[in-house]
Amino acid sequence: MHNKRHNLPKKIFHGKTAKSQPAKIENSGSGGKIATNLPEIRWTPTKLSLASAIILAPISFGIVICFKAGNILIGLILIGLILFMGLIYLALRYIENNEF
Repeated sequence: MHNKRHNLPKKIFHGKTAKSQPAKIENSGSGGKIATNLPEIRWTPTKLSLASAIILAPISFGIVICFKAGNILIGLILIGLILFMGLIYLALRYIENNEF
């Protein structure tokens, strides 16, 4: 592969010009993990209530609209999905905190 002749100018092939600087690669050692840790966030009552309202408002609105429109089955399915998501979240937190 190194012996291959490219039909391009050398600066395009190497990806640098005379004034370019080498890239600085940050080595955080996280291994693809997101660095945000939710328990480390300072959850004040204001932040917690605002985050809860932003997340739950559209879901609650959809459920209320379903019941008002007479779609009781769809409303119950949405409530079931919310409960399922909550149980999955709790299960994942339990698995993450325990070492097997």
